[in-house]
Amino acid sequence: MSSLFLTEYIKSNMFIQNLRKEVADRDVNFDLIVSDLNYNDCPILCINPDNKPENVSLLDARKDAISVSKHPLIILNELNLSFLEPIFELLNKKDYATIINIHAWLWSYGKKISPETNDLDYVRKLNFHSFEPIDLENMRNIFKQNQRQYIRLLHKEMPDAIFDVDELWIIDASMLENLDSISLKTYGFAGNDGVILATGSLFATAIQTWEIIQNHNKQISIFVLQKLNSDWTEEMIENIKNSKKLFILVDHDNSEELRKRVENWMKNYWLSDVELSIICPKYERLTTILNEYQEEQSDFDPEKLAQRIISKL
Repeated sequence: MSSLFLTEYIKSNMFIQNLRKEVADRDVNFDLIVSDLNYNDCPILCINPDNKPENVSLLDARKDAISVSKHPLIILNELNLSFLEPIFELLNKKDYATIINIHAWLWSYGKKISPETNDLDYVRKLNFHSFEPIDLENMRNIFKQNQRQYIRLLHKEMPDAIFDVDELWIIDASMLENLDSISLKTYGFAGNDGVILATGSLFATAIQTWEIIQNHNKQISIFVLQKLNSDWTEEMIENIKNSKKLFILVDHDNSEELRKRVENWMKNYWLSDVELSIICPKYERLTTILNEYQEEQSDFDPEKLAQRIISKL
């Protein structure tokens, strides 16, 4: 299985070069890039605040460029979503706009000028579609859509294509073109003790967690969503009803707003009698900016996640 760090790929010149080729045959045109990344020999206009918070006024000074852009592409590396506040009104007036947040969520600690733990709540108020790529192929397909979209990435190795993952070799590549969700129950990751619902970037984490839980003689099903607010499939709803326990993995602050939103979705699907557990990182325990220790320290690595879920089964 080939894999890559999506965050490092997006930082490279190769990303810009490939992006232009990938969308050339589609009605997509990123005519402006706003970023704190410095792309060498970039074929598209870049506005670079040089990674310094005191220079964010540079973005405000280029409002005219953003105003006339038909589809701006905004890539945030060290800067966070609050950097965009001066132009949110402009973005909300556009039919098309794409925001990529590199090092979002848990991985924003040590990477951002200030960490982000509630970006989902933030962009929801802006009426942006929020996406988490499952693999590189999935991200390419997201780019080919014309809409207002927010892509959140973690600094973690991801497969080029999930149908090349050894454990899931039978997944058909053609199903990923307009992917909203994957039922891993279909591929053997199944059981009636509970249901794990994970967002796309936590695809590999969910599988590793499932394997540990299975070794403790507990059988659960896994479903993976490209975006948390995708329509839930009949198979997913039926499995949740039967198991009566739903575990949602999301690398986001466990806010009251997030819980209310999920509970409202469950009411829509007549799942009010299901025990809901939203499993988030324990951000208050973080004392390190080193990626290799952040998951373990915040009880969000597969071993700790499995323990947290098993304790509720």
